[in-house]
Amino acid sequence: MLINGSRGRLIAIGLLLMAGLAESLATEGDCPTSGAACNPSVTTAPAPPPAAKRKVLIIHSYTSEYPWVRKLREGIFEEINQLPLAQRPEIYEEQLDAARLGKAAISDHVAQHLTQKYAGIAFDAIFTELQDAAIFLLDRPQLFPGVPRYYFDFTANNLPADRPSQGVFVTLPSDWEITLQTILDVLPQTRRIVIIGDRWTEHPQSRIQAIKSIAGRFAGKVELEYWEDIVFDELFDQVKHLPKDSAILYISTFRDRFGQKGIPALIAPKLSQIASAPVFIVADSFLNPASLGGYMISADKEGHLIGKIIAAGNDQPLQLTPDQFREALNGYYFEDSQLKRWGIPDQRLPQGSVILNREKGLWESYRVYIIAVLVAFVLETLLIVSLIRSNRRRKRAEAEILRYSDHLEEMVKERTAELAEAKVRAEDSNRAKSSFLANMSHELRTPLNAILGFSGLMQRSPDISDSQRENLTIINRSGEHLLSLINDVLDMAKIEAGRIVLEIAAFDLGALVRDISDMMRFRAEEKGLQLLLDQSSDFPRLIRGDEGKLRQIITNLLGNAIKFTQQGGVTLRLQLKAKSDAQWLILEVEDSGIGIAPADLGRVFEAFVQAGKTSNHQGTGLGLAISRQFVQLMGGDLTVHSVLGKGSIFRVEFPVEIADQAEVRTLKPESGQVAGLEPGQPNYRILIVEDQLENQQLLKKLLDSVGFQVLIAENGLEAVELFQSWSPHFIWMDRRMPVMDGVEATRQIRRLPGGESVKIAALTASAFKEQQQEMLDAGMDDFVRKPYRFDEIYDCMAKHLGLKYRYYTDSAETKEQQITPLSADRLTQLPLALRRDFGNALETLDSDDIMAVIQQIGQIDEALGHALARLADNYDYSAILEAINSVPD
Repeated sequence: MLINGSRGRLIAIGLLLMAGLAESLATEGDCPTSGAACNPSVTTAPAPPPAAKRKVLIIHSYTSEYPWVRKLREGIFEEINQLPLAQRPEIYEEQLDAARLGKAAISDHVAQHLTQKYAGIAFDAIFTELQDAAIFLLDRPQLFPGVPRYYFDFTANNLPADRPSQGVFVTLPSDWEITLQTILDVLPQTRRIVIIGDRWTEHPQSRIQAIKSIAGRFAGKVELEYWEDIVFDELFDQVKHLPKDSAILYISTFRDRFGQKGIPALIAPKLSQIASAPVFIVADSFLNPASLGGYMISADKEGHLIGKIIAAGNDQPLQLTPDQFREALNGYYFEDSQLKRWGIPDQRLPQGSVILNREKGLWESYRVYIIAVLVAFVLETLLIVSLIRSNRRRKRAEAEILRYSDHLEEMVKERTAELAEAKVRAEDSNRAKSSFLANMSHELRTPLNAILGFSGLMQRSPDISDSQRENLTIINRSGEHLLSLINDVLDMAKIEAGRIVLEIAAFDLGALVRDISDMMRFRAEEKGLQLLLDQSSDFPRLIRGDEGKLRQIITNLLGNAIKFTQQGGVTLRLQLKAKSDAQWLILEVEDSGIGIAPADLGRVFEAFVQAGKTSNHQGTGLGLAISRQFVQLMGGDLTVHSVLGKGSIFRVEFPVEIADQAEVRTLKPESGQVAGLEPGQPNYRILIVEDQLENQQLLKKLLDSVGFQVLIAENGLEAVELFQSWSPHFIWMDRRMPVMDGVEATRQIRRLPGGESVKIAALTASAFKEQQQEMLDAGMDDFVRKPYRFDEIYDCMAKHLGLKYRYYTDSAETKEQQITPLSADRLTQLPLALRRDFGNALETLDSDDIMAVIQQIGQIDEALGHALARLADNYDYSAILEAINSVPD
């Protein structure tokens, strides 16, 4: 029975999987043994008893290494898995790997293997797909005799004359005329189509022969050139030099002239990337961002069709016309990036084309949030207009208020003119800016400064009522919130535009982590949560990097964890891991909070998004997006693993550079640091037991600078030996070390003569109370957690040895800056031109111009500049205006 999708008759694909298929075909007599098309009406056998599960064998020509086979299998099992479990047939699969093994894949040896393998199984139906599997089965009618067979994607002109009568031959509807015409419609300038497919593999050859059979229809329209005798290296070089009026139709290439194997799904994207002409493909398994696309057959759709036949059994036939069959398995697919690359407009594409991976514009991506910001700004404007109208209705009784009103009108006129000019400049510059969000943020910040300035001035006026003052407070608070939102949007826009850079410098990572954890611990304790700090013993103390951005990342992750956790705790975990030739810092924040639903995991790092439907937690939704961008800027990544209702783990990893000793030595001691021991104290011997070289050097340098005698042991066994020979007064003991750990070393030292009197303190990265208690039980006197502050080391030794230290003091006592009062006398000393510039800047309420003039004043009078800057930062422009106006011209 031959079912050919390119013919005009009605196609009937009988879903005949049981032995009744053979019986029906034999009794009807409508199907000749030569393989002519059968009548579409097929009588099926009664359904088998429910208890008997059908058994179906599927023979693939290739292996699941090929995307075609993977997509086909997915489609088959998606259909079968829709059946109730009790009705699902048992599926057996064989993969011949014909592309790699050639004729050896369809040899008698393979047939013998299958006969032995399935000796005890009675199949109800056998399916093959592509040429090699069909030929393998057709050449061996004695293999699984009497079992109905379905030959999918088998070209009719390759059928042997003596093919068995028991079989349904399904020739897939690859309409090559449509394929070639699609190329000419999409690229009307095409004068030559290069068709690539190897001549040594049955699959591409059958398709090339089909194209040659209809080539005469394109005579005079386009030249068809066939590249069959290929060598892969030569092929990759030749496609680089094709003329501009050429196009490539890639069929498939499994091997070249010298027998070198190839995988079409890998060769297609490589050709697309290097070719000087667009590459069209014929199967969706070749789809990739580098291929243009075209009219192609779908492995997934073919798999669904096979799955429907298997799932239906012999209950009902599936009837399709040729056009329906073609539409069911073929389609037009194009890659958006390649359409842009080759300058192909959407109008040239056939109707019903699917454009893959189309990029969204800024408006489509952020439409809701842009509208929200604009609505908020309009509401702010309406409040201001309402307040101005209310103020105008008040009686202006005092001359000063009248004068100020006139002056205000003049300022408004000047500001309006400046805004009109600024609008023209902004419109000119907008065309060159890379981000609409960044431009919008800049335009919103300028009027917001005026809003905050005016509301601040009006709040200071004694002639407004309490309700008006309350309204002004609402305006000010809302303006500050909107300004914060705009700043976040601007930061995000700067990141997307590539204007954020890292500020690399050496800094104390341990102190940074401790400062942040101490700060966030208070917030955690307010909610009854426990905040733990856990880091490995090889955790680096001094590194080079951007301290500010790393602080923002850690603070944001800890803040989110505390915000979304109601009970339990939060753990900050750090460790160092070697990757390739670099050291990577691994930072994890784990919480026992509400968790994130699987559907929301992919959205938590999107800008302006908060996962879940709850609105109980305020925020712009930019924190995680900005943090991830910062980590990626550092060369790493931020990922999340979460279980809804149980908590989340956010993981940061990026490469770090350990700060060298030269940079460490250049650190100047700050005021109040320990400089040495006071005179008259004993010469103390201190033993450092530490296996990490960097930690050894850091602690030794710290103790040497004070004047201690210091020796180092690299493990617990060396520590025990040095204790017996050197008798130290104090031992700094690491907990985790090779050979012998710190806990066992402490136990052995305590049992030695003199071991009871020596002071032993642990240096540990552990934050768990159980491990701390274990160290105390072993005989340690105290412990200090890594990363430690220097004063923790000195304080611990002073506590147990009774030490007294000398401290550094400043060479010159710094005096506390006095607040310089604004007075006419101080301002009179300024040049007249500078005073006028200052007054003009204040009248415009442009914060940038105001700060620029204040910097010039600071160069003349530093104290006065500081005083003016503090007032400007608080928008207290009225106090500055009063002082300026009191100065005679």
